Parts: sequence; structure tokens; C-alpha cells
Amino acid sequence: MLSIATTATDLFSPAGTAELRLTGARLGMLRRVIALESAVPLLVVAAVAIGTGFGASAINASLQQQHPMAAPGAAYYLLTAGGILAALSIIAATFPLLARITGPEVARNE
Repeated sequence: MLSIATTATDLFSPAGTAELRLTGARLGMLRRVIALESAVPLLVVAAVAIGTGFGASAINASLQQQHPMAAPGAAYYLLTAGGILAALSIIAATFPLLARITGPEVARNE
């Protein structure tokens, strides 16, 4: 999940967001676009990974070990939520850079 969050910096390429800003897009809109383009895939991948893990462990527990599947403990949920929050905070940490790297001085061609 952290790898998805760190690729959010790729969204800050001058070819993408700087031109949107120069055409009149406000900084708040750019932040929302970047949040949607990075947080939504992060949450979808996390949900798919969690579902796949539960499915695989259920199959393993019931078919191979002849045990019913037990719900994970609180530590699992805390670690999962902590990882997702850490990834989302990495995405949010890039927002202060947005004003600097999308300003008019970045788009000059001299």
C-alpha cells in the first residue's frame, strides 16, 4: 500500500498538474483530483488484498486443515488501519508541494 502512496508524487509531474493550474484550475481542485487519483486506487487495492487474504485463508483453513476459519484479532485490524492511514498521510503530505511545483514560474520555456 505504501508503494501506491509514494507513486502519488508521479501525479505532480509538471506535464499534468502545472498545465491544469495555468489553464485556470484552482489549487483546491488540483488537490481533490490528486486525492481521488491516488486514494481511490489505494483503497480499492487494499480492499481486494484484504478480501483475497481472507478468501485464501478460509480455503486453507477449511479444506486443508479441517478447521473453521476464525476472525483475526484486534492487532490485525489495527495494523491494517494503521497501514492505510500511513499511506493516506503520505499522499496528504505531498499537498504543500503542489503550490510550488505548479506555479507559473515552473511552466516557463526560456
